[in-house]
Amino acid sequence: MGFQPWGWYANSTPAQKAAALAYIDTIMSFSLPRLFKVLNLPTQYYTSPVVGQDTLIDLAASLAWSSLSAEGRIHLYPSPATSPLLTVESVGALHRLSLYTFDGRLLYETTPAPNTHLYTWYLPEHLTPGYYFVRVQTEAHTTHLRWCYLSP
Repeated sequence: MGFQPWGWYANSTPAQKAAALAYIDTIMSFSLPRLFKVLNLPTQYYTSPVVGQDTLIDLAASLAWSSLSAEGRIHLYPSPATSPLLTVESVGALHRLSLYTFDGRLLYETTPAPNTHLYTWYLPEHLTPGYYFVRVQTEAHTTHLRWCYLSP
């Protein structure tokens, strides 16, 4: 049988699994931003405190968090973005911003000036279009937000 991108199993080699995941990643990074645009989905705002270790489990938990506190309100925009810059606005002072891929790889970090509540982050021009997590650390908590970057 030939190569099946979604058909790796327990007895597959690491190379077969890696090839399948690379293929799926290519398809998703091409399709998702276009579907987002075609479906005319709105920009979404998320706020969610995360307690515990900085893991992918915490990322998933932060996205499922539903109780929003007024003092923890954080906005990330524009999303989707057509240029590699994003603006983060918070009621609490921003301490650190980190940009992660969906598989948890840290790409970029920045530390805003003390007492910054509104920060525009200019990311490198060569940033690959796709979906990212932005970890926002304030004086009160840490939040993970989804951010979508489309091709310019």
